[in-house]
Amino acid sequence: MKKIHNEIAVNKVKRNKKSGGLEIDFVEHIEHSGGTVENKEWGLKTDEVPHPDLTGKLYDLKQYLAKCYGMLDVRTVMTAKGLQAGAKEGFKKVSTHLEKMLQDRMMKLEVTGYKVTGSINGEKDKRGVIITGVFTHENGSKTALNSPLIKFDQDQFKFEQDVKIIIDELEDEVQQYVNGEKQAQQDLFVDTPSDNLEVA
Repeated sequence: MKKIHNEIAVNKVKRNKKSGGLEIDFVEHIEHSGGTVENKEWGLKTDEVPHPDLTGKLYDLKQYLAKCYGMLDVRTVMTAKGLQAGAKEGFKKVSTHLEKMLQDRMMKLEVTGYKVTGSINGEKDKRGVIITGVFTHENGSKTALNSPLIKFDQDQFKFEQDVKIIIDELEDEVQQYVNGEKQAQQDLFVDTPSDNLEVA
C-alpha cells in the first residue's frame, strides 16, 4: 500500500457524504540528492472515515462560513455596546428565541470541505481559502454555500488569521491521514496529473 511520508501541501479537501470518506488533492514535496525538490501531484479518494480530529477541524470552519453570509449578525447586535436601555431590554426578552433560531440555522449548515489557493513565498503567506458547504432548507432541498476567497494576508473579514490557524492544523491532520497514521486507505491513491484529477 502506498504511503506518503514527505511533506505535502493540501490543495483541496471534500467530504464524501455517502461514504463518510474524503477526496483530497495535494502536492507531495520530494527531496532528491543534490538538493532538488520534485513536486508530485496526487489525488486520493477513500471511503475510510477520517479521524475525529480532522472532522472536528472542518466543523470549526462552520462559524466562519456562516459569518461570510451574515448568519450570526443578530448575535453581534445582541451584544453590541451603546444600545439604548430599551433596546437592551428588548433583546434580552427575545434572546432565548433568537439563540434557538440561530442554532437551528447553524444545524442546517454543513462544511463539506475547502480549497486552498496561492502559496507561501518565503515569509509571505499569499494563500487564501474557499470554504465549501451545503445549506439544507425546510423542504429538504440543498443549496451549495461557498465562502468568498478568504486571503490570509488581508483583514477584510476580521477573522482571516483564525481561519489560517485552522487550515494549517487541517494540513497537519491531512498529512497524518495520507501517511497512514490515522487509518487512511493508501491503496486508493491515483498517480495523476492535476488537470486530470476529478473536479468536485
